[in-house]
Formats: sequence, C-alpha cells, structure tokens
Amino acid sequence: MSMSAWMYKLNQQFTGWWVRPTTRRDRAGGAVFGGLGSLLVGVVGRLTIGPLPLPVTTLVFCAVTSLSVGVLLGIAFPKYLIVLCYPFVLLLAAILDGI
Repeated sequence: MSMSAWMYKLNQQFTGWWVRPTTRRDRAGGAVFGGLGSLLVGVVGRLTIGPLPLPVTTLVFCAVTSLSVGVLLGIAFPKYLIVLCYPFVLLLAAILDGI
C-alpha cells in the first residue's frame, strides 16, 4: 500500500469516527485522555508559573483539580479532548517511561 493510499484510508477512518454519534467508549476515552492530559498541563503549569518552592499539598491540590476538570470535560466533549490531549498524554507516557 502506498503512502498516499494509507493516508487516504486513515483520513476516511478519522472522518467516519468524527461524524458518528458519541458512544460510551468515546466518553471513557475522553475521560482518560482529558484527565491525563490536563494533569500534565496543570502540574507543569503550576511549577513553571507559580513561585517556588511550593508545598507538596499545593502541588497535589493542583494535580487533583486539573485531573478532575479534565475528566469532566472529557465526558462532556470526548472527541475534542481526545484529539487535543493526545500529544500531552504521549509526553506524559514518555516522561513516566524515563523514570
């Protein structure tokens, strides 16, 4: 299969998934991707923007808050959050793999 045929097939699969009605599987995936992606953004954002040093309780509060907001948004808007947070989840997986 040539590269252009593969990209065409991939584009057709994505378009078909995007226009289909949202399923429970989409909502579960949106909750997972939204939660993990927003967790990374919330914790790294707090570490870079806020004053340092900071108590661990503050970091845990930011982590729990961003995780719960991401899960709620992932349930409400699953397809958008899957597409938006996918790079952040891959980055988080790469960071955790290096630990």
